[in-house]
Amino acid sequence: MLNLLIADDEELERRAVKNIIGKSFEGQFNIFEAKNGRQAIEVADKEKPEIIIMDIKMPGIDGIEAIKEISKFSGESYFIVLSAYDYFNYAKEAMKCGVKDYILKPLKKDELINKIKEAVYYIEENKNKRKEEIEIKERLKTIQPIVQNELCYAFINNMATADSCKGYLEFLNVSFNSGYCIIMSIKDKYKYAAINEIERVEMKNKIKDYVYDYINLTRKCISTCLYTNDIVFFIEAPKEYDKYMVKVDSVNMARDIAARAKNRFDVSMLVGIGRVYDDIKNLVKSYNEAIIALNYDNIDMRVRHYDDIFGNEEPGIYYSIELEKVLVNSIYKGEVEESCKIFNDIMIKACEGIEDINKVKTILLQMILTVVLSINKSGDSGIDIEAIQSFIKESPVENIEDAMGVGNKVIADIIKNVSNKYIDSQEKIIKRSIEYIKNNFKEDLTLETVADYACVSPYYFSKIFKKFTGTNYIDYLTDIRIEKAKEMLRDGRVAVKDVCFNVGYNDPNYFSRVFKKIVGLSPKEFKEGAVSSDS
Repeated sequence: MLNLLIADDEELERRAVKNIIGKSFEGQFNIFEAKNGRQAIEVADKEKPEIIIMDIKMPGIDGIEAIKEISKFSGESYFIVLSAYDYFNYAKEAMKCGVKDYILKPLKKDELINKIKEAVYYIEENKNKRKEEIEIKERLKTIQPIVQNELCYAFINNMATADSCKGYLEFLNVSFNSGYCIIMSIKDKYKYAAINEIERVEMKNKIKDYVYDYINLTRKCISTCLYTNDIVFFIEAPKEYDKYMVKVDSVNMARDIAARAKNRFDVSMLVGIGRVYDDIKNLVKSYNEAIIALNYDNIDMRVRHYDDIFGNEEPGIYYSIELEKVLVNSIYKGEVEESCKIFNDIMIKACEGIEDINKVKTILLQMILTVVLSINKSGDSGIDIEAIQSFIKESPVENIEDAMGVGNKVIADIIKNVSNKYIDSQEKIIKRSIEYIKNNFKEDLTLETVADYACVSPYYFSKIFKKFTGTNYIDYLTDIRIEKAKEMLRDGRVAVKDVCFNVGYNDPNYFSRVFKKIVGLSPKEFKEGAVSSDS
């Protein structure tokens, strides 16, 4: 039931309008009256009427002024003004104030009824539109975190290019022509360890969502905590800021969000900040730097910017890309001794002239991260970066020899992981996924659905699926469906249309086209041939 307000200083006029509406729209409206503009404002404020019939000329506050006031707190009300011929121009002026329609006096019953019908139709349409908009927004709320996770995955694993990420960027309305990374880690490990895994995940997600919403008040950003034990944010740098201003702004913002997180969730946070970069493919560098800043040993600094450790200069890891490739290839081959030798040569050169042991450990961490990121270019290696960070941070390192010893241990573990577990885990993922496909081919089985079942990204799943099966996912699914369709058609008892739905297709025409393309016959022709040969 809708609320309707009649505002007119003439009692007879109000009664006439009320009588017509009451009889013509029985049970559809709660009808309220006002004898002047002031009273109309008060009633509208209290009852929130969807439709307001307002006389233009009233003593004191006239109709237009009343409409202006009501519109301030009830912008969705449907206004119909009543006007005598003498005030027609005045009525037209009211249209500029959001009035939807007008009726000329003397009042005509049929005209009033038609105007009310139009108002009701308009209101219902708006309600449906708002409902659809709300539903769309709710769906987007569900999809957005998934897209953010995928984009962050590309940034973190050095897979991001403007072309490969274009769709994600457009969907999220971000560009990252210039951006940087902030990583937050829960410092109160004893508190964190005291709760179970589900509670830890929930806490981390709550902090992520809270900080994300806060950053997005003034900045565009994306976030994830899916691929890391910490909370990662990639933030667009303001166009009007130079790099120094971005640094100052990022540090101030990080201190603010750390304080807010402390007040809101009663946990202390450590924050690492990477430098700003102008190319999307370089955001992995900012991520790497944020990790280094986060793990730098300085208990007095809860918010650490990479530049605060090394200044504006690179930390000193200078070597050719070819040498990096040699190291990574050696790791893939399982050559522990050779890999460690190459790694040690790089570390000796990188740490030359550096006496600060914290910087030595930082260079060690950066070198290991560089190796892992290079390996991850070909997909998710399964290497636990967080565990590596913790191991390096907690290992006693007093000189370059200690650093190389720690590095060699990590390199050996990486080789073991890559050479054994890597291939094995991929095979398990594909075997499990194929079994899932065979059992669920009737369903709407998208690549994203199966990847989600396998707990990997769609990009990674697509890559390893083709590697192990020799075909892409959609072709594999299609082959299974067509083989099942052929079995049903040979039976002869199932109609072609039913076969279509039973193997996962919603459109019989599309099913026929796919079937004929693969088999060379239409489903009907195949069925007739199979049945005739049996008889």
